[in-house]
Amino acid sequence: MRVNIQDTGLWFLQSDIFATWKRRQNFFLWLYGIPGCDKQTLKKQAKGVWIVLDALDECRTRKGLPAEGLLLWTKELLNSEQRNVHLLVTSRQEQDITSGVTELAYIDDIVPIESDLITDDIRAYVRTRVSEDEGFKRWRARPDVQEEIETQLIEKADGM
Repeated sequence: MRVNIQDTGLWFLQSDIFATWKRRQNFFLWLYGIPGCDKQTLKKQAKGVWIVLDALDECRTRKGLPAEGLLLWTKELLNSEQRNVHLLVTSRQEQDITSGVTELAYIDDIVPIESDLITDDIRAYVRTRVSEDEGFKRWRARPDVQEEIETQLIEKADGM
C-alpha cells in the first residue's frame, strides 16, 4: 500500500539540480537508489515535453543490440528536433544503465538517492503509519512503545 506523506521528497524538489532540470532544455537527469527508496516524486508540468521514466532497471527492453532498447530511445529523443525535452529517469544503479546514462548526462546530473537525504521522509512515513495505522492501534495509549517502534523501524529501514 502506497501512502503519500505531505512534504516528503522536498530534499529533491527544492534542490538546485531539480530546478536546473525544469529550466534547461534537452536535459537528462538520473536518480538512482536501492529498491523501496521511493523514487517517484514528480508530476507532469506544462511547456515542453516532460517525461519521467520510473524503474528503468525493470524495463525488459533496455538491453539488447546497440540499436535496440529504451536507452537508445532516450538518446534519440534528446537529439531529436524536439527542443524542449526534460527527461527524468529513476532506477537501481546497474552496470548497463550506468554505462548508457554516462553518455546522456553530465556527472552533476546523476543523483544518488542516499539514505541520509531521505531520512526525514522515512521518519515522517513511519511516524504517520505507527500513529494512524489500525495495526498499531493498541499502542496509542503507550507513547513510549510507539517511540521504540518508530526508532527500530527507522534504524532498520536502511534508506528504503
